[in-house]
Amino acid sequence: MPTPGSLEDSEVLALNALTFLVKSPVEMERFFAISGIGPDDLSNVAGEAAFLGGVIDFLLGDDALLMRFCDSHSVDPRAVYRAQRQLAAQSRIPD
Repeated sequence: MPTPGSLEDSEVLALNALTFLVKSPVEMERFFAISGIGPDDLSNVAGEAAFLGGVIDFLLGDDALLMRFCDSHSVDPRAVYRAQRQLAAQSRIPD
C-alpha cells in the first residue's frame, strides 16, 4: 500500500481521474481539445508524470467536474491538489 501523499498515490489518483474522464465522451473530447493529445496517444503517455499532472490540472480547472470526480470516488478534493503538486514536482526537468 503506498504512503498517503506518495507519488504512487498521486499516479493512481490521476489514472482514476483519467478513467472517470473516459467514461464521459463530452469531457474526454474537451480534454483532447485542451491538451492536444489524441485518443491514439493515450497508451503512449498515460504513465508519464507530466501527462498525469495534466489530467489533474484539467479536473482542477472545472469545479463541478472536480466535485463529480471526488464524489464518485470518495476522494477529498485536497487530495487532488496534493496529487497535482506531487506530479508537478516529479515532472520538472532538472537544472
